[in-house]
Amino acid sequence: MIRRFALLTLLALLVAAQPLAAAKVRSGHDTGFDFDAVHTYRWKAEKGPAGDDLDRRIRLEADEVLSKKGLKRVGADEAADVLLVYSVGTEDMLVAGRTAEIGWFGDIWVIGAARSRMSGGILIEMQRPEDGKAVWGATWVQTGNNPDTLMLLVKDAEKAVKKALAKYPPK
Repeated sequence: MIRRFALLTLLALLVAAQPLAAAKVRSGHDTGFDFDAVHTYRWKAEKGPAGDDLDRRIRLEADEVLSKKGLKRVGADEAADVLLVYSVGTEDMLVAGRTAEIGWFGDIWVIGAARSRMSGGILIEMQRPEDGKAVWGATWVQTGNNPDTLMLLVKDAEKAVKKALAKYPPK
């Protein structure tokens, strides 16, 4: 009975301590767009949806990655081949499930329960300046049951931008 209790306790601790799963990166693009003609970009908005510090970090990392790929950032008053936008966020989903409880006499009860499933990520998108139509985009999304998802996303912002922009240009 003690052995069973120890195993169930260990299992419960392992499930509760599950970190965020590895991030998934997905991308898509307009197959009719000529990416070889893209040499310049500019940010569509002067400030993004993230707070000041996170916005600065995301933009600096994106500027650095894109400059290494041969793209030049131009000023707000200059013509650009594409516009760059981003969005960040987290979501908390309540997932139905069950849990096992050990009764007073060592019996095991399986009862309904719920758990929190957190997702956080970033979307980076390139748009045509003429009409704002998306021509390329990538998402970096991390999912798990860690309640500190937002803080982990903030900590990994540069990594997220780098991984998302690794999918540019499309092959």
